[in-house]
Amino acid sequence: MAYTTESIKNKNEVWMITILAHFLVILFLLPLYSFKFTSSFSLKIIQLLNLLFGKSKPIVYENMKGYSSNEEVLSGKWKLFITNYIAGFLFSISITFLYYVSFSYPQKALILSSMTQVINMFGSIMLILFIDPKIMGAIDDGGGYKEIQILTSSRILVHITLVLILVFIR
Repeated sequence: MAYTTESIKNKNEVWMITILAHFLVILFLLPLYSFKFTSSFSLKIIQLLNLLFGKSKPIVYENMKGYSSNEEVLSGKWKLFITNYIAGFLFSISITFLYYVSFSYPQKALILSSMTQVINMFGSIMLILFIDPKIMGAIDDGGGYKEIQILTSSRILVHITLVLILVFIR
């Protein structure tokens, strides 16, 4: 994106590439709904890390399980969904619109770049304080698959929202 923005300087082309990038992200997120994909992909990553860094102790793989559907858990799922949606929106909008807005205000490109870091900071804080502890706690409890689906759904919704915003502002 940065290369296209700087070298081609065509607002329409950057707009199309941005839309395409969001659709590709959605496409790459869809396999995360498959338990078979996520578990086999996770095992491959663990095996690669063990190959690179060595094993410190034997690895015992446990199956992930979902939560029961009581009201407290459902409330927690909505909180996780909304929190992840906001954090994902902050990350994605700062990157997406930096390139697009820089065409309208080329003399403000550096300040826009700085502003994206501030926006990313708020997304990172939400991720570190609210999202990661829920995910890590669920994984420690032997769960985590439902949380992965919640995170995937909220991220897909973020990218759909951004595509709609891009279509609207065009």
